[in-house]
Amino acid sequence: MHIDKVTTQTQEKCGVKDWSYVLDFNEKCPNVDYFIQFCRQLKEKMPIGYQRIKYTEQPTARDLRAHPENDMHEAAKLCPVVIDESLIDVESLLLARKLGWTGAAVKSPKGLTHMILVVGCGKGEDIPLWWRYELPRRRADSDGQPAGARADHHVGGGECTSVFATGE
Repeated sequence: MHIDKVTTQTQEKCGVKDWSYVLDFNEKCPNVDYFIQFCRQLKEKMPIGYQRIKYTEQPTARDLRAHPENDMHEAAKLCPVVIDESLIDVESLLLARKLGWTGAAVKSPKGLTHMILVVGCGKGEDIPLWWRYELPRRRADSDGQPAGARADHHVGGGECTSVFATGE
């Protein structure tokens, strides 16, 4: 909740009126119910910040075949939920759709051929995809902060969002 308050104050000072959040759990939710409860609590305690969520990346375990209990149909009603680490091939994209995931984050480090196949399938199956361009990261800049950059783009709508809360 604190991050939304600080971000709102900062964006107002900068004259930014429209920004969004992308949540990335990196598989840390033990199950779908945990993620659903998190979303409900966030919506209750931070309703305006909750409305700014564009999508959530990979809240649960990446191996969709080993964890079919991580069905996202109910969770996707609360906010878009996309696979990230789970996206290893076209079959995983199609399986995610069957399990209720909203779409997928397509990242440049996974390779050009991979991206072309996934995007072709996603567009053909009308599955929402978000591009993630990531520059190679060095260990850290001289001030000790991680180096590198990334930007997200929703395929089809030309919409640009940021992993961090930034205005458009």
